[in-house]
Amino acid sequence: RYPVGFSGDTYMTWDALNFQPYFTATATNIGYTAWSHDIGGHMRGYRDDEMQVRWLQLGVFSPINRLHSSDSEFSGKEPWCYTEPAQSIMKHWLRLRHNLFPYLYTMNYLTHSRLLPLVQPMYYTHPKCQAAYEVPNQFWFGTELMVAPITSPQDPSILMGKVTAWLPKGDWFDFFTGMHYYSHRGRKMNLYRSLNTIPVLAKAGAIVPMAQYEDNRLVNADTMEVAVFPGAVAHGISGRGGDKRHIDGRSAQDDVTGTTAVGTELHRLFHDSLGDGSAQSGCDIVRGNAGDHAVFDMLQKG
Repeated sequence: RYPVGFSGDTYMTWDALNFQPYFTATATNIGYTAWSHDIGGHMRGYRDDEMQVRWLQLGVFSPINRLHSSDSEFSGKEPWCYTEPAQSIMKHWLRLRHNLFPYLYTMNYLTHSRLLPLVQPMYYTHPKCQAAYEVPNQFWFGTELMVAPITSPQDPSILMGKVTAWLPKGDWFDFFTGMHYYSHRGRKMNLYRSLNTIPVLAKAGAIVPMAQYEDNRLVNADTMEVAVFPGAVAHGISGRGGDKRHIDGRSAQDDVTGTTAVGTELHRLFHDSLGDGSAQSGCDIVRGNAGDHAVFDMLQKG
């Protein structure tokens, strides 16, 4: 009922990495809701710290985060096998995956109860929109987040990676910085990110439950962190344990303050974030604060 698929022994190359987001998302077309691949590559190829970081960032937003390789001192995937800053970035993203456990649990409950895969191609929600088929490496990660991984080397002149993403109609927020994007009818954009992050966008009204683990345990903690994004009605958080209650029909514009945390960086998204008239039709990047991350975005011409 819940098959786990495997993409085979991948080579350690950028081309192999570039194929994995498409392969993982489209596996749902034949019923593989949990598709796995060798994060970082299994064998052959070449050693590249930047590539390993980008591959792990994809793995964190995959159904199964499985670092794996052949038994060789040249292909080990443990973070301490790499130099700085790759080592620290990899450790950070592994902790992020651990803290996403409540969200992953909720989305896997939806797989069980509603047959909704964790990872879905963009055309699942927009089957009649041609643009949804033109971003094969972009995908939904649960009901609240949209991911556009970077799968090619960074531009050496600006030390940033680039991905062309498609933003469906509506308001979108960078999950890590709170940067606000507005898409009037759906549009493509070139998104640029430094090595320590990738484009992960939360839809308007998104609610993302996160843990605050300080060790390797996965338990139902007494407290959790909840990232709340403004702009629409949000739903979809399961209760603890066997409790199947959800937060349904509550507006993220109510008097609620949501907090997202990445490392030691906090970005508060207030209920009135869209109340200043900034989200008007035709605006490009209408709002945002890049914080300590270098974030540059450009509307794709044509």
